[in-house]
Amino acid sequence: MSQLETQPASDIEVFLSDGTRKHLSDFWKVKPLVLVFLRHFGSPFCREQVAQLCRGKDKFDREILQIVLVNMGTLTEAEDFRRQFSVPFPIICDPEKLLYKGYGLKGGSMLQIFSPRVFLKGLRTIRQGHFPGLRQGDPFQLSGVILIDRQGRVVFRYYSRDPSDYATVETILAAASHLS
Repeated sequence: MSQLETQPASDIEVFLSDGTRKHLSDFWKVKPLVLVFLRHFGSPFCREQVAQLCRGKDKFDREILQIVLVNMGTLTEAEDFRRQFSVPFPIICDPEKLLYKGYGLKGGSMLQIFSPRVFLKGLRTIRQGHFPGLRQGDPFQLSGVILIDRQGRVVFRYYSRDPSDYATVETILAAASHLS
């Protein structure tokens, strides 16, 4: 589910996986910020999504977009994930899910998480090489994307309907095409 809008973004201090602290505005003042809220690092859908984002890095660079991943893991878990999967994007660590809650991301119901449709999509994802790992974080948390322009306004939100649903590179680029 996606929507275009305009409202002020929260400018809070965050911790990155490398141990540094930044304000969200440190990102969006340079170029539009795409906050990609991930499920837990053990989710095959999370791993598939990150792989797609990594393959789309050149497109994001051409469109002058800053991709920043948000996760529920610790600094160590996030940095291990970044290294293991060669993630070129900064990763914000949000184990208390303050950003998730602040930007309106929800947890899924039992039916959303464990539906036959999600199970079948999970099998397809695993066959494509995105294997599950250890759960790190809330297994019911759904993913999403928040696009913030250089003036610090939220201009686009994408909320996942289930664990297998996430914003594609094309969806993010289409939303960003509305930026001036």
